[in-house]
Amino acid sequence: MGELARGKLKPDLGLAALLFGLSLLLFWKLVFTGDVLHWGTPLLQFFPWRKFAVESYLAGQVPLWNPYLGNGTPLAANLQSAVFYPLNVIFLFFSIEKAMGYSVVLHVGLAGIFMYVFGRVLGLSRFASFVSGLSYAFGGFLISRAEFLSMTSASAWLPLELALAEAALRPRERDRRRTTTLILLGALAVSLQLLAGHAQLSFYSLILVVLYTLCRAWQFSRLPPLSKEISSSAGPTRIWLKPLPPVRACLPVLTMLCLGIGLAAIQLLPTAELAVNSVRSGGAEYEFAMNYSLVPWQLAGLLAPDFFGNPGAGNYWGPGNYWEAAGYVGVFPLLAASVGLLAPVKLSRAPRIFLLGTIAVSLLFALGRFLPVYPFIFGHVPGFSFFQAPARFLFLYTLAAGTLAGIGTDSLLTRAGSAKVHERGKIVFTVGIGIGVAMVALGLVVNRNEEIAATLIGSIGKLGGMLALSGLAVLFLRSLPRRWWQLAVGMFVAADLIVFGFPLNPTTQPQVYDSGGMPLLDQLGETDRLSRIYTPDSAFLAKFYDTHSFRTFGSNDPTEVKAIRDMATPDTAMAAGLYESYNYDPLKVGSTTEFLKAVDASGFDGRLLGLMNVRYVLSDTLPANSDLRLALLGQSPAYENPDYLERAYVVSGKAITVPTLPEALAAIAKPEFDPRSAVVLMEPLRSGFLASLGKRLDGLLAAGPSTGVQAAGKSGATVAEYGPRQVIVTARTGAAGYLILSDSYYPGWKAWVNGSPSDIFQANAAFRAVGLPAGESLVEFRYDPLSFKLGVAISVFFLAVTLVLLVGFASRSDHRHTSSPQRT
Repeated sequence: MGELARGKLKPDLGLAALLFGLSLLLFWKLVFTGDVLHWGTPLLQFFPWRKFAVESYLAGQVPLWNPYLGNGTPLAANLQSAVFYPLNVIFLFFSIEKAMGYSVVLHVGLAGIFMYVFGRVLGLSRFASFVSGLSYAFGGFLISRAEFLSMTSASAWLPLELALAEAALRPRERDRRRTTTLILLGALAVSLQLLAGHAQLSFYSLILVVLYTLCRAWQFSRLPPLSKEISSSAGPTRIWLKPLPPVRACLPVLTMLCLGIGLAAIQLLPTAELAVNSVRSGGAEYEFAMNYSLVPWQLAGLLAPDFFGNPGAGNYWGPGNYWEAAGYVGVFPLLAASVGLLAPVKLSRAPRIFLLGTIAVSLLFALGRFLPVYPFIFGHVPGFSFFQAPARFLFLYTLAAGTLAGIGTDSLLTRAGSAKVHERGKIVFTVGIGIGVAMVALGLVVNRNEEIAATLIGSIGKLGGMLALSGLAVLFLRSLPRRWWQLAVGMFVAADLIVFGFPLNPTTQPQVYDSGGMPLLDQLGETDRLSRIYTPDSAFLAKFYDTHSFRTFGSNDPTEVKAIRDMATPDTAMAAGLYESYNYDPLKVGSTTEFLKAVDASGFDGRLLGLMNVRYVLSDTLPANSDLRLALLGQSPAYENPDYLERAYVVSGKAITVPTLPEALAAIAKPEFDPRSAVVLMEPLRSGFLASLGKRLDGLLAAGPSTGVQAAGKSGATVAEYGPRQVIVTARTGAAGYLILSDSYYPGWKAWVNGSPSDIFQANAAFRAVGLPAGESLVEFRYDPLSFKLGVAISVFFLAVTLVLLVGFASRSDHRHTSSPQRT
């Protein structure tokens, strides 16, 4: 891997350690004071998910199913839960709230190190690679989204994938052992990114790696033959290696990608199954997908990140939110990137055209709805329709701009005495001074109490100052010793990015995550814990925007943050052990989501709520004609549902069979439908190839023990055990009928009635039912998904292939060592 692989690693290791140390510095509160992240997704999503996953693993279970949200929903298949991501092992050794912060520190540090490695593989100097690492890892995309743990984790791996692809493509001596080692390392990086938990960034990364591979393979195929000296019995011999054809040159990288995808099958297959059965099975709706398109004037934030204010300062006033438009990589790195585009650099060292194209395309796509380019891609290219927020293409912009910053820094260093470089430094310095003076003058005549004027003047004035300092840095290339110049510029870039990033990650004290003392939990008590609560979508959004303004991060006072948790806003209720029918998750089970839409459209019909086992609706207001009774749970207004049904109940009356979900929803919405005496059924999952294959794999992984919660049924059914992956119900009926379990109908659940396998019907549009004979019955539901078992089998197969290759090369190396003559 270039100079990096030829020894002299101590300086490289020192700079890599410095990049990681800067991550510790930026997040010093998380590391050294015991503070924790809280704003947004850490409190509302990642804490409950990770807490449940850790408790499941410690209990000896794989956390496949989440019984607490959405009437039951897959957990492992939810990619962002990242339950198979190896680096999440830190959650087993630290409290969940602190491990979230440690995970951010770890992955920001890794992002910087891997970007540094990419620069070194490209042949850049150590300092240039250090600038690339700084601008990528501490730039706006990663740092403004640091609390989105899955994004932070997935972002770290792309530079390493590119570095290994570059190393495998470079036309050096064709050493099969070296090439295979690169393939295995690349496969590991790809699998780790896929397991890290963010499908959108992983999808963009795979596309970028493929396009980069094609581009570089074509570039290298145009190089002249490479001279190589080999030893033979006749003495040293010089041979010439011709460049490989582009298609053949790509094979190692394509093998790397395929192997990495195979290793991640344990995650990818359950996620694919969830995607097919989710609300996004046909792709996201256009309006939803175009949310957080980069507004054209938000491009100013790439140079002046606080152009529209900053939520860390409590004065953001721009469109959308701050972080979706954040792509700042530092002023000096941007200046260096512009130099890198124009500088004369060897073809083999500078994929500049590709990087420039990446910047242009990513910015065009990021503009989303404001140009016809991305809407066309969204509608015609498979895969893109599953994702929202086009502004996230800034991920690729940051990577390309950071790489060009390293190339430009190297060019500046190699042409330090150039009159043209000196002249450009003067121009940049003069422009910066001019902007700064103009903003100072404008500030004297404009009312600085006007918040918009203050952010505009302040951000543009800061840009002028940073340009002036960057111009000075170029001017001092002639006079300062190189070592001192690198130290000064490195400190300048690091200070710029750390000062920029520090306000974007508010922290608080860890006790806000303690579920003890939650008023809602205390009032429900143990006797009512198996019934569900429901927060309507409108009530959830009202609570979210009341407590999470995009304008400001608000207070970090533990008492105020804890009050947000005490509102039991989904998914915080899950962490307290409460069952919530709402699910704050991008991939929701499709039939359940359609059922919830019908509930909301009905004005919160008590019968429909009852089918979900919902006893309390957490909302400030309900329609005037609602039959729910006003109640108070803790400090939250709520409404009690007099028509709620138990978690499991028996229907001995008629069964209405319909073929489609819309017809099932229409049938249960009819006023004459009585859920206690009738059930609406859809066709059960029929046996076939996959079902028979699943039976062959039964017993490969046990479902695990249940948790043992009990509740007496009032309609001839009693829940004897209720666990994440196993539910046992005793039922009694005077005539043949059905047992209804108000948990989501979803592939992978199996049922046994009195020890015999039984079909599971999709009941009342979104729930599970099994047929019962007259008399008493013992019914067991077990979640044993074929998608997971197949994923495990495929991952194990690819892991075995990887281990065989490693062992084979180790033994081959030992053989060479013992049989080769000693060299002097």
